[in-house]
Amino acid sequence: MHWPFTPHPSNPVKEISVEELREIWAEGGTILDWDQVNPSVRGKITLFGRQNNSGTYDYFREHVCGKKDGKQREFRSGISEMNGSSEVVENVSKTPLALGYSGMGYKTPSVNWLKVSNKKGGPAIEPGADVARSGKYPIARKLYLYTAGEPTGEIKAYIEWILSPAGQKIVEQEGFVPLQ
Repeated sequence: MHWPFTPHPSNPVKEISVEELREIWAEGGTILDWDQVNPSVRGKITLFGRQNNSGTYDYFREHVCGKKDGKQREFRSGISEMNGSSEVVENVSKTPLALGYSGMGYKTPSVNWLKVSNKKGGPAIEPGADVARSGKYPIARKLYLYTAGEPTGEIKAYIEWILSPAGQKIVEQEGFVPLQ
């Protein structure tokens, strides 16, 4: 599951809409400063994201940047692209006016996640396992495992272990969403 987050609990922005995120992240977007989201916060929004060879990058671009005139919108220029999710979280935690996105398993106490609504003024959903699994959280994706043909041998055993209660317990312990 993915979420946008703010670095400090003192930041009064506690929720945001996908519409606002689109205007923050997408090329040609109109939101550049925090006061456009919440008048009590002053300053330019600093963005941290993933490199373009990341599935996280692709998902966020498709689902947050969206389409305009039938074409996929790209990310705006000026986003600091990080090598991994941990690096995004680390940089956001050190930058008071930053906003970033990452998987929920990478959240640390030094960043907060935001509730997200589909439309500005709509009901905002707090990130969590149940709302990610049900699809109610607007920025959640499933992770799939693919094999070349029907898995056999060690690959089959590994996949069966991942899907077992023991494997799913580790998924949950690492901060990700187990299947059940």
